[in-house]
Amino acid sequence: TLILNVFRAFCLQVVETPAKQYAHHGGMHFLSVPVKPDWDSPASLFGYFNAIENRFEATELLRALYQMQEERKDDMLVVLLDEMNLAHPEQYFADLLSKFEENRGSDLPAEYDIMLGAGEPPEKLSIARNVLWTGTMNEDETTKGLSDKVIDRSMLITFPCPKELHDRDNTRIQEPELTLSRQRWEEW
Repeated sequence: TLILNVFRAFCLQVVETPAKQYAHHGGMHFLSVPVKPDWDSPASLFGYFNAIENRFEATELLRALYQMQEERKDDMLVVLLDEMNLAHPEQYFADLLSKFEENRGSDLPAEYDIMLGAGEPPEKLSIARNVLWTGTMNEDETTKGLSDKVIDRSMLITFPCPKELHDRDNTRIQEPELTLSRQRWEEW
């Protein structure tokens, strides 16, 4: 399930803190992916073929997704799409949303084709349920609205602007005592 955390621009202090702490205290891996305003396709998420160097340039997200399916099948990963509405989510994320929708109610991973370019056949990417997706959004004149397609496949949580601001306690976050396994997550 994609969870979209909607914040007002002037209320947000530290964008990734709640998702990062959720992952940290839950014993999960965490990856923050800053969305850029020029994102216009899934290549923005996963990478592109570099014709000058004749090779595929994978993003950190793509490398993490492969690692979660190959080396860390039993671990959990929280992916944060930070400021996800700086670009239209339906342009860079709609293909994945459709794949997740197709697999709803199934234990099978969502299969996605990564286009490598240079006449190479697409590489299959399996995104299993050990990857959790979340995103943050601001609402101001620099951001894009969400389409019905994205809203229908999401859970929106809106945090209102606080009426009073308080200093944070800068106590160091303790290391989690356990790592949450995929098996334990699925048992819940």
